[in-house]
Amino acid sequence: MKNKKTKIIILSILCALILIAAVCISVFLLQFAPVDKNEKETVRFEIPYGSNAHEVINSLYEKGLIRNKKFFYYLILRPQYLKYVYPKIEFPKKLDFKSGVYNVNKSMSYSDFILKFANGDSEYVVITVAEGLTIKKIGTLLEEKGICKKDDFVAACHDPELLNIYDIPADSFEGYLFPDTYNLDAIMNAKLIVQIMADNFFNKIKEISELEGKKGKELNDIVILASIVEREYKVDEEAPIIASVFTNRIKHKIGLYSCATIEYIITEILDKPHPTRLFDKDLKIDNPYNTYMYQGLTPGPICNPGAVALAASAKPAKTEFYYFQVVDPSSGKHVFTKTFGEHITNHTLITK
Repeated sequence: MKNKKTKIIILSILCALILIAAVCISVFLLQFAPVDKNEKETVRFEIPYGSNAHEVINSLYEKGLIRNKKFFYYLILRPQYLKYVYPKIEFPKKLDFKSGVYNVNKSMSYSDFILKFANGDSEYVVITVAEGLTIKKIGTLLEEKGICKKDDFVAACHDPELLNIYDIPADSFEGYLFPDTYNLDAIMNAKLIVQIMADNFFNKIKEISELEGKKGKELNDIVILASIVEREYKVDEEAPIIASVFTNRIKHKIGLYSCATIEYIITEILDKPHPTRLFDKDLKIDNPYNTYMYQGLTPGPICNPGAVALAASAKPAKTEFYYFQVVDPSSGKHVFTKTFGEHITNHTLITK
C-alpha cells in the first residue's frame, strides 16, 4: 500500500514536471512567434544610417513589431544558435542590419526580420541625375524624393575628409557626381549618397580611354573644362569641337566667354532664378567664375558632366576655331569660326 502511494506521488510529480516543462517550452517558443500571424497590414520601418542591432531591436519592440527584445538580441549576439531555432533557414554569414526603409508587419518572425534587414531588402527610390546638374540641383532632387535634406547633401559635398579620401583637389564634389540612374534607399545618409555617386564617377572614367592615367590637378582641369562643355554642347559630335574652341582660347590667353559660367554665378553662387536671357550687366559681375572678365578655366566645375563631355575635354578636336554660336535652336547645332569677323558675319546672318 505504501509503495503504491509512493508510486502515485512520484507519478504526480513527474506529470507536474512535464506539465511545467511543457508550459515553459510553450512560453519560450511563444517568444519566437510573430506578434500577430494573421496581420496583413504593413508599416514602414526605418533603420537610420549607422544604427546598431541593439537600437534596431529596441525600435522594433517599441513599435510592437516583436514580442521579446531580449530573445531577439540574444540570437543576434549568438548567431550560431539560429540553426537550432530555425533549422530549415539559411542565414547570411554576416548579420549586419543595413540602413533603409523597410515594409514590415506584425506577422513577421525574428527570422523574417533578420533576413530582410541583413539582405537589405528595403524600399528604394529610382532617381535620374541628368548631365549638367549642379550639386544644389541634385540636392533639390533628392529632397523632393524624400531621400535626404538638400542642405545635408550640399554639406556632404563640401566635406574635406570625403574630398581627401577621393584625392580631389577642390573644395567640393562639383563635377565628380556622375550623371546616371541610381537606386537609393527611401531614406539615406547624405554622405553615403555622395560616395555612391563619386564611386560611380571614378568607375565610369576608367571606361573612357582618353582619361587613362589622369588624376589630381590634371584630372580636375579636365573636369572643369568638361563641365563648361557639358553646358554648351547639344550634339554629341560637336563636343570635341567646342572643347577645342576653349582650349585654343586658353592657349592664346583669350577669355572663354561662356554664357554657362554667367548662369552658374547667377543660379548657384547668387542663388537667383535661372535667367531667361543674359544682359550686359550680367557679363560684368565681378566673380572668378565670370569667363568674360577672367581668363582661363573657372576655379572649379560649374556642373557635373557626363561621359561625352569628359571624353571630349580629355581629347579635344584639333581645330583653329575660336568662336561658335547656335545656328539651329531646334537641334542645338552650332557654327564654328576662326575669326571674330566671321563670327559677327554669321551672327548677322543667323539673326536676320
